[in-house]
Amino acid sequence: MKKLVVLAIPFFIYSAIVYGDTITLSQAVKLKMISISISGAPANENSESYTPSYTGQCIQMKVENLTDKDIKVFLEAGRFLNPDDTTIQRMIVTKDQMIAIQKKQTKISKACAMCSQLLNHAPGPATPFSLGKKAEGKLLELAQLISKNNFQSNAAQSAIWAITDNDDIYNICSDNKEESKILRTFVKEAKGLTDVDVAGNAPFKLDINADGTFVKYSAGKITGSFEFELTKDTKMSMVLVNEKGEQIWKWSKDYTFMAGTNTISYEFGYNHIPVGNYHLKLTDDMGNVFINKILTFK
Repeated sequence: MKKLVVLAIPFFIYSAIVYGDTITLSQAVKLKMISISISGAPANENSESYTPSYTGQCIQMKVENLTDKDIKVFLEAGRFLNPDDTTIQRMIVTKDQMIAIQKKQTKISKACAMCSQLLNHAPGPATPFSLGKKAEGKLLELAQLISKNNFQSNAAQSAIWAITDNDDIYNICSDNKEESKILRTFVKEAKGLTDVDVAGNAPFKLDINADGTFVKYSAGKITGSFEFELTKDTKMSMVLVNEKGEQIWKWSKDYTFMAGTNTISYEFGYNHIPVGNYHLKLTDDMGNVFINKILTFK
């Protein structure tokens, strides 16, 4: 009898894995319960994101149930999706998702994901992907936090890049102040960062100095935003200058920002700007530089 009990245990476990109510998408592939093809979603079908190829429901999955039973497969936040082309961004799933598939049926489903390699190219609708391993450590925790709060936004994408590529934490900016706070707090704690007070009598609470933002040389548009706090009303100007100090573009001149929390959103188009480093600067009326973000055209 003891031998029979021992032999029955592994069979029971296997049966539970194969025919239980839910298993992960990765397990189902390994057990040959499903076949799956993954690609970037058509951009016009991804209306939830400001940048469709990067965030929101930007992944499309075609899943075929190879069994003669109805099954449910679970795609977990934090799962990497690896592109066949290594110049394309590796994606990370940012929303837990259950997919129910009837026996011998094929289902097309969208998945929320974000980029995890800042300097690689954006995926397109024809970009093929394969299931990768799960992220680890703070990146996995961040993906789970984004999923739990449904932060499928540019702010969450910036938080991902802050962990994977050391992107500027102050790019984590959203109209939803609570979202920005939660994401920034997580990244600060994950990286052991603290707020740095500006020396002297400058009205800023934080000194924002970021570099390493790359844009492709040709024609296009650059957008972004900064959130900052002032202790008094201050006139500010934002300009883009080359390494010689020559002004290339001006956002504003001597605009008065009020004491308290302020958000600057900027946008400028470029067309065949010479390659090199440029400085996006925010200065006060005394010439003090409070934001100096380096943009490298290459």
